[in-house]
Amino acid sequence: MTIQELKTQIEAGKVTDELIILKDTEDNFISNQYIKAIARVKKQKINYVDSIDELLADSSSIFSMFQEKDDTSLNVLKSEVFIWVDPRIARLTNLIIVVSKFSDKAIEKQFEKYVVTVPKIEGWMLKDYVYSITEGVAHKDLDWLMQLCGTNYARLQQELDKVSLFREDERRYLFDDLIRDGAVDDLSSYSIFNFTNAITSKDLTAIKSVYKELSRMDVNEFGLLTILLKNFKNIIMVQLNANPTPENTGLDGKQLYAIKKIPRVYSATQLVDIYTMLLDIDRQIKSGELPTDILIDYLVTKILSV
Repeated sequence: MTIQELKTQIEAGKVTDELIILKDTEDNFISNQYIKAIARVKKQKINYVDSIDELLADSSSIFSMFQEKDDTSLNVLKSEVFIWVDPRIARLTNLIIVVSKFSDKAIEKQFEKYVVTVPKIEGWMLKDYVYSITEGVAHKDLDWLMQLCGTNYARLQQELDKVSLFREDERRYLFDDLIRDGAVDDLSSYSIFNFTNAITSKDLTAIKSVYKELSRMDVNEFGLLTILLKNFKNIIMVQLNANPTPENTGLDGKQLYAIKKIPRVYSATQLVDIYTMLLDIDRQIKSGELPTDILIDYLVTKILSV
């Protein structure tokens, strides 16, 4: 099968259940996108397996005829080299094997029916993909990100995942916080965004709900503080301005519109006090006066006590 035929299947919403072997020599960047798309089309969860033996063991079990077929999982096995010769592999369904090469030509010939050769990544392909999943972010910013990541496609995908968590109208003004300033370095971005929104809106129910999520995550405390500082600074520029415009606030139109929607739950004095307090906390953290492990609790307590 060619990569174009597989793409056509995905676009048609009907992907074969037969074994698929993705031969990919470039860090699995394109392969990963196809795996996600196939799982989405087939409404299956992705199950990464460590060995082909465990799948073969199930298929050859004397009890297999009495077992229900698992159509809920798309099994994925990644290996540098394809070394297997067992013909039973060809009978396995809902399985994708990703390899860089075959151990010899005979093995590749044996399984050639199932091999999909993934093309090398070209600049236009990368741009097309990045632009398509990050609508709302300026192309010049995305070009900068691609140049920054270079051929480290795993890092690029991680950064793209952060941006794609948000709505299109939110992405543009969050790009600097999440990517350029390095404020958040994991996929807890969405919870951090909800948390800072809840604090700036003084929504106690939301704060309590998201706080439980944050306690289970490896949250970058500096990132949380950075976003809070920027949020309150922007709120001050908008809410304390009689006629806020992009020109007199330095904010673009979408960001300005989003901030205008934030409820006015703090007085002008409270906003200034909170921002001053956050600056002082930032100083204490950087000077070592305040331990980072209590930062989130400290932030919430101090802000809500204003």
